[in-house]
Amino acid sequence: MQVFSSRVLILNFRLDVVVNDICGLTGMAIITDISKGNFDLEKLSEHRHRNCKKSKEEIAKALKGNNHEDYLFGLKKELESYQFYQKKIAACNKQIGICLKNQINTNPDKKKLKTSDKVHKRIIKNALKGIDLNQAAYQYFGGVDLMKIEG
Repeated sequence: MQVFSSRVLILNFRLDVVVNDICGLTGMAIITDISKGNFDLEKLSEHRHRNCKKSKEEIAKALKGNNHEDYLFGLKKELESYQFYQKKIAACNKQIGICLKNQINTNPDKKKLKTSDKVHKRIIKNALKGIDLNQAAYQYFGGVDLMKIEG
Protein backbone atom coordinates (compact mmCIF):
# COMPACT_ATOMS: atom_id res chain seq x y z
CA MET A 1 0.00 0.00 0.00
CA GLN A 2 1.48 3.31 -1.11
CA VAL A 3 0.47 5.14 2.08
CA PHE A 4 2.70 2.99 4.28
CA SER A 5 5.50 3.15 1.77
CA SER A 6 5.75 6.93 1.83
CA ARG A 7 5.41 7.21 5.62
CA VAL A 8 7.94 4.46 6.25
CA LEU A 9 10.36 6.18 3.86
CA ILE A 10 9.89 9.49 5.69
CA LEU A 11 10.85 7.73 8.92
CA ASN A 12 13.94 6.66 6.96
CA PHE A 13 13.03 2.96 7.18
CA ARG A 14 13.69 1.11 3.93
CA LEU A 15 11.18 -1.66 4.51
CA ASP A 16 10.27 -1.60 0.82
CA VAL A 17 13.81 -2.75 -0.04
CA VAL A 18 13.82 -5.85 2.18
CA VAL A 19 10.24 -7.13 1.77
CA ASN A 20 8.34 -7.59 -1.48
CA ASP A 21 4.95 -6.73 0.00
CA ILE A 22 4.94 -4.35 2.96
CA CYS A 23 1.31 -5.31 3.58
CA GLY A 24 2.34 -8.97 3.83
CA LEU A 25 3.09 -10.87 7.02
CA THR A 26 6.61 -9.55 7.61
CA GLY A 27 5.87 -5.98 6.59
CA MET A 28 2.69 -5.61 8.64
CA ALA A 29 4.28 -7.19 11.72
CA ILE A 30 7.17 -4.73 11.50
CA ILE A 31 4.93 -1.71 10.83
CA THR A 32 2.66 -2.66 13.73
CA ASP A 33 5.63 -2.99 16.08
CA ILE A 34 7.14 0.32 14.92
CA SER A 35 3.81 2.08 15.43
CA LYS A 36 3.84 0.82 19.03
CA GLY A 37 7.15 2.62 19.50
CA ASN A 38 9.54 -0.31 19.18
CA PHE A 39 12.69 0.82 17.39
CA ASP A 40 14.92 -2.08 18.51
CA LEU A 41 16.35 -3.34 15.21
CA GLU A 42 16.96 -6.86 16.49
CA LYS A 43 13.38 -7.24 17.76
CA LEU A 44 11.95 -5.77 14.56
CA SER A 45 13.98 -8.17 12.42
CA GLU A 46 12.56 -11.07 14.47
CA HIS A 47 9.27 -10.51 12.62
CA ARG A 48 10.87 -11.94 9.48
CA HIS A 49 8.60 -14.62 8.03
CA ARG A 50 10.31 -17.83 6.89
CA ASN A 51 9.38 -17.06 3.25
CA CYS A 52 11.13 -13.69 3.33
CA LYS A 53 14.20 -13.74 1.07
CA LYS A 54 16.22 -11.21 3.08
CA SER A 55 18.08 -12.17 6.23
CA LYS A 56 17.39 -10.74 9.68
CA GLU A 57 20.62 -8.75 9.42
CA GLU A 58 19.56 -7.17 6.11
CA ILE A 59 16.16 -6.30 7.56
CA ALA A 60 17.72 -4.76 10.68
CA LYS A 61 20.07 -2.66 8.53
CA ALA A 62 17.19 -1.38 6.40
CA LEU A 63 15.16 -0.42 9.48
CA LYS A 64 17.67 2.05 10.89
CA GLY A 65 15.53 5.20 11.01
CA ASN A 66 15.33 8.73 12.35
CA ASN A 67 12.40 7.97 14.72
CA HIS A 68 10.65 11.35 14.46
CA GLU A 69 7.62 11.41 16.78
CA ASP A 70 5.47 13.41 14.34
CA TYR A 71 6.07 10.93 11.52
CA LEU A 72 5.47 8.05 13.92
CA PHE A 73 2.11 9.61 14.81
CA GLY A 74 1.25 9.74 11.10
CA LEU A 75 2.26 6.10 10.67
CA LYS A 76 -0.01 5.10 13.57
CA LYS A 77 -2.97 6.91 12.00
CA GLU A 78 -2.31 5.32 8.60
CA LEU A 79 -2.08 1.88 10.20
CA GLU A 80 -5.42 2.46 11.94
CA SER A 81 -6.99 3.53 8.62
CA TYR A 82 -5.53 0.51 6.85
CA GLN A 83 -6.92 -1.86 9.49
CA PHE A 84 -10.30 -0.12 9.38
CA TYR A 85 -10.56 -0.54 5.61
CA GLN A 86 -9.36 -4.14 5.76
CA LYS A 87 -12.28 -4.88 8.11
CA LYS A 88 -14.69 -3.18 5.69
CA ILE A 89 -13.29 -5.15 2.76
CA ALA A 90 -13.65 -8.41 4.73
CA ALA A 91 -17.28 -7.54 5.52
CA CYS A 92 -17.96 -6.83 1.83
CA ASN A 93 -16.30 -10.09 0.80
CA LYS A 94 -18.41 -11.98 3.31
CA GLN A 95 -21.60 -10.38 1.97
CA ILE A 96 -20.59 -11.11 -1.64
CA GLY A 97 -20.02 -14.75 -0.69
CA ILE A 98 -23.44 -14.96 0.95
CA CYS A 99 -25.15 -13.37 -2.06
CA LEU A 100 -23.39 -15.69 -4.51
CA LYS A 101 -24.27 -18.78 -2.50
CA ASN A 102 -27.91 -17.66 -2.21
CA GLN A 103 -28.16 -16.97 -5.95
CA ILE A 104 -26.71 -20.34 -6.83
CA ASN A 105 -28.41 -22.44 -4.13
CA THR A 106 -31.91 -21.10 -4.89
CA ASN A 107 -31.73 -22.17 -8.53
CA PRO A 108 -31.40 -25.96 -8.96
CA ASP A 109 -30.35 -25.58 -12.61
CA LYS A 110 -27.45 -23.32 -11.67
CA LYS A 111 -26.45 -25.57 -8.79
CA LYS A 112 -25.95 -28.51 -11.19
CA LEU A 113 -23.52 -26.61 -13.44
CA LYS A 114 -19.85 -27.57 -13.03
CA THR A 115 -16.94 -25.93 -14.81
CA SER A 116 -13.82 -27.75 -15.92
CA ASP A 117 -10.75 -27.62 -13.69
CA LYS A 118 -8.20 -25.00 -14.65
CA VAL A 119 -4.69 -26.35 -15.14
CA HIS A 120 -2.83 -23.13 -14.30
CA LYS A 121 -5.22 -21.55 -11.85
CA ARG A 122 -3.43 -18.81 -9.96
CA ILE A 123 -4.14 -18.52 -6.24
CA ILE A 124 -4.95 -14.95 -5.27
CA LYS A 125 -4.34 -14.25 -1.60
CA ASN A 126 -6.91 -11.45 -1.47
CA ALA A 127 -9.74 -13.45 -3.06
CA LEU A 128 -12.84 -14.50 -1.14
CA LYS A 129 -12.04 -17.28 1.29
CA GLY A 130 -13.96 -20.53 1.17
CA ILE A 131 -15.48 -20.04 -2.28
CA ASP A 132 -14.21 -20.99 -5.73
CA LEU A 133 -14.93 -17.79 -7.65
CA ASN A 134 -14.46 -19.48 -11.01
CA GLN A 135 -17.09 -22.11 -10.16
CA ALA A 136 -19.40 -19.53 -8.58
CA ALA A 137 -19.15 -17.25 -11.64
CA TYR A 138 -19.80 -20.21 -13.95
CA GLN A 139 -22.97 -21.05 -12.05
CA TYR A 140 -24.03 -17.42 -11.56
CA PHE A 141 -23.78 -16.64 -15.27
CA GLY A 142 -25.66 -19.79 -16.26
CA GLY A 143 -22.81 -21.88 -17.66
CA VAL A 144 -20.64 -19.19 -19.23
CA ASP A 145 -16.97 -19.82 -18.42
CA LEU A 146 -15.50 -16.37 -17.95
CA MET A 147 -11.97 -17.83 -18.00
CA LYS A 148 -12.42 -18.88 -21.64
CA ILE A 149 -13.28 -15.37 -22.81
CA GLU A 150 -10.23 -13.88 -24.49
CA GLY A 151 -8.77 -10.65 -23.19
